[in-house]
Amino acid sequence: MRFCVSLLCLSALGWLLSCSGSTEPGNGHEAAALVVQIGDVEARPGDVVVVPITLALNPDSPNHVDSLSSFNLLISYRYDVLQLLNVTPGEGDSLWEHFTYRRDGKLNSEFKRDAVRIIAFRDADDGVAPSSTQAFPAGEIARLVFEVNPRPEFAGDSVEIGFQSLECEDNTLADGADHALLHFMREYESADSLSAPNDTLRCPRRFPVSSDAQFHAGLVRIGATSDDTPPQPGDLNLDGVSSDVVDVVMFIGEFLRREHGFSEDPAIRARQIVASDVNRDGMPGRIADFEMLHRTAFRDYDVYQPYERTSGSAGLFRLISGVQIVPPVPMSMTYLEIWLPQAETSGLHVDVRPEPREFAWGLQGDTLRLWLDHRNGPVTGDFGGLFIYLSPAPQNGYEIVDVHLSTPPGIEIPVTGFDPP
Repeated sequence: MRFCVSLLCLSALGWLLSCSGSTEPGNGHEAAALVVQIGDVEARPGDVVVVPITLALNPDSPNHVDSLSSFNLLISYRYDVLQLLNVTPGEGDSLWEHFTYRRDGKLNSEFKRDAVRIIAFRDADDGVAPSSTQAFPAGEIARLVFEVNPRPEFAGDSVEIGFQSLECEDNTLADGADHALLHFMREYESADSLSAPNDTLRCPRRFPVSSDAQFHAGLVRIGATSDDTPPQPGDLNLDGVSSDVVDVVMFIGEFLRREHGFSEDPAIRARQIVASDVNRDGMPGRIADFEMLHRTAFRDYDVYQPYERTSGSAGLFRLISGVQIVPPVPMSMTYLEIWLPQAETSGLHVDVRPEPREFAWGLQGDTLRLWLDHRNGPVTGDFGGLFIYLSPAPQNGYEIVDVHLSTPPGIEIPVTGFDPP
């Protein structure tokens, strides 16, 4: 199903997907000089797919474009089905001295759409003149890398990746003289004409050469699942239902080495470890994964909502009687493993400041494992961060074996000052 057959039903919702720039015979407008196309790809649930964005000259247009110095594209997609992993330059990567992208915020929660903005410049004003042989980058100009949601119910869907237009800067391309040649417009209205000073977004017309561009949406067609399809993020018991209470209990059991942890069967355990990467950051079984799993199980978060990675690192400091952790962002969950000589574990008591919402710890031999939930009041570095005291103080020293830190809604916080043995 393509959503950009008609725009009238969507414009009232405050967001817009479009195939833009109608050039059908009889509409009174010249054929567009350029065609920007998002590709169609085939996938299965759980696959990672590369979707190309191509640029081509329209041979049917009387207008001519012989150079392109920059572009600014805004592209939307369904975040419940597709998770954006990366955006890379296409075949003409040497053309762009500056190429960047960023998520542009969740557009619409009802339709579960998010957007990514891609910006590229041919000349970054660094004193190095761009090659004249690369003036026009026909072919792939960018590639979108997505992970397809592994939920089997998406098999058979065709998910559109379209162009979004909300501001005058969206979906513009400039020629070698930095004139804005092309501008993405809403569907033509009866009062709109190419000689008017503004288009239907009330944006100034800035294209001296070409009348408009054709923007064509792309599709990810999702086929049937198979036995080797990855398990769903959060489906730790592999029952086909992701992020339920049973999965939460299994995760805690695995952390603290209690009953109801992961299977002892190597094949089953391997799939459970894959499923434990709930936030899909490539690090399975972390406390951040547990936080996102817990929030999803209790319906205050959606595993496939977009989120940003955490910048900055938490400081980890060894005290005589314990550990201090100073996070750069509000810290909501902590997992810590500490090695103690066997003689140090008798009569051990653990105290935490500030006091967490939930707190569990256990000993397995000479290893102490702690799980802390600070979500009622996330720990910050403003007042010294988090303090974990051991009493009596370890007389023979101790080693920090592992530490995981999480910030809402379940994103890993990097740690400095920790050198695992």
